[in-house]
Amino acid sequence: MPEIRPGIGLPPNETVEFFRAKGEYPISRRWWDVWQEEHARAFTVAGITDRTILEETRASLDKVLAEGGTFEMWRSGILPDLKKAVGDGTAPLNILTDARLRTIYNMNLRMARAAGQWKRIEALKARAPFLMYSAVKDNRTRPLHRLWGGLDAGTKPIILPVDHPAWRIFYPPNGWGCRCNIIQLSQRDLDAMGLSVTTDAELRAIGWPTGETMDGVETSDFIRGDGIIESVPTGVDPGFAYNVGNAHMRGLVPIPAEGPISEPIIASGKLPALPEPRDRSSSLLMPEGIAYQALIDAFIDTFGTRNSAGAVTVNDAIGQPLVIDDSFFYKGGVKGGPDTEKLVDSDRRKHIRLMAQGLKDPDEIWYVWEEVKTPTGTRRRLTRRYIARFTIDGKTKPVVIVMDIGADGWKGITAITSSRTNYATSPKVRGGVLAYRRK
Repeated sequence: MPEIRPGIGLPPNETVEFFRAKGEYPISRRWWDVWQEEHARAFTVAGITDRTILEETRASLDKVLAEGGTFEMWRSGILPDLKKAVGDGTAPLNILTDARLRTIYNMNLRMARAAGQWKRIEALKARAPFLMYSAVKDNRTRPLHRLWGGLDAGTKPIILPVDHPAWRIFYPPNGWGCRCNIIQLSQRDLDAMGLSVTTDAELRAIGWPTGETMDGVETSDFIRGDGIIESVPTGVDPGFAYNVGNAHMRGLVPIPAEGPISEPIIASGKLPALPEPRDRSSSLLMPEGIAYQALIDAFIDTFGTRNSAGAVTVNDAIGQPLVIDDSFFYKGGVKGGPDTEKLVDSDRRKHIRLMAQGLKDPDEIWYVWEEVKTPTGTRRRLTRRYIARFTIDGKTKPVVIVMDIGADGWKGITAITSSRTNYATSPKVRGGVLAYRRK
């Protein structure tokens, strides 16, 4: 397969935007565990069970999308992490083969490119309202894909309006290693090329839908490892019968002024106001002089009873597991050291239970990419920001809790309170991808 070079013919931000809108790390033992549209909001690599390695893999692909790079460059950078994961038993041995690595690299970049292209298609459809299926003319192209691209004698490429429901199923890539593409055309383009829109009769003859349903589409049953039976259109590999760009665009709708959101939303333009601050009793405030461990216990007790390892694992407002333990309150996550108690200054001490409530019941949750220093340089990591505002004795108190993905789930990095009532409304705080908004 020819190497994917990200960003060719597309503004790079469109492909990067798709990749960074993913905010979940589901663990998948087999490739079908995360199915079709789920990939538009989640990043996974089948067989990798270490969330930290998943994050490293994602960050490495994100860098390729944003900055460019070859497969060989990407492989050399991620291989040490994958070898460690194989040695730890958190990744399968075949993850180290060139074939598997090329599949991970090419499919992630190809899907990101397809999603970015669909955003441009939607933006230009008033001037160029038609899409033409385009296939590669060589002996490695699937016979049906050659037919759809009009490559064989006596055939013509499929051409349909942008809004035709067939593109929700057959928008490429349509399988592992599929190199097909879409070309956007205007009526003038069609006239100049001597082409016409594919008729319903022609669609029925090749097994494509003519309307909203799958009527007339030839399918076969695919039995997933979990026993679920999926109907797969002929000519499309299992797991590819969806429009990755359309699934992604559902997460680019304007942010609602209030109420829950069904898909992650990329922040752009002016944001709606945060939900109104909620009143809380001053009895939540901690007295001065309380012991450090008592402060930690007051925070953790908000979430429930500790397990044998001294942690509480709860699901947050969007169902993601959070690990709450003492490490949140120690520098580097390790108890001890002269700077330990400096991590919780006087204002944080006073509002420690308020910060716990902000994590438990936030106003908003944002996914944010951050660049952090490492012993060998810097790396990008995905963090989650929980934002909440409360009113105590007539004064508004904003709190922000930042979580990072770890081997067991999301764990705390830091918690912030501020004397500035507008702190939580700052674009530096509210930015990235909005995953949750309180009613």
